Amino acid sequence: MKTLLVALAALLTVAGTASAAPLSPPVPVQFDVSYEPGRFAWHVGDAVVLLPSIRFGSGRYDWTIVAGALSPGLVLGPLGSVYGAPRVPGRYAWSILVRDVETGASATATASADVQ
Repeated sequence: MKTLLVALAALLTVAGTASAAPLSPPVPVQFDVSYEPGRFAWHVGDAVVLLPSIRFGSGRYDWTIVAGALSPGLVLGPLGSVYGAPRVPGRYAWSILVRDVETGASATATASADVQ
């Protein structure tokens, strides 16, 4: 019994003196976002719905157009969809920055469209 108590005391002493290493901040998860195929051809008045393809993200994102512009008549929705009906012919190119709300990681999707 005395041996068991000595062993238990030694174990408690070791456990009590151990120190935990500080946790490092989590590494942001890298993810990809795109609008496939990336280049589109539409006609004025066509109904358009583009859904983003996202891999490896958390599921909650902020979406912002950071370069270029969508054709007038199209909008960027809160879930990353581009939808509407283009009203003005021309060539349009845009870049959308997507920030993962939970991890802070970000990615950029670029696309272009020819509207006739």
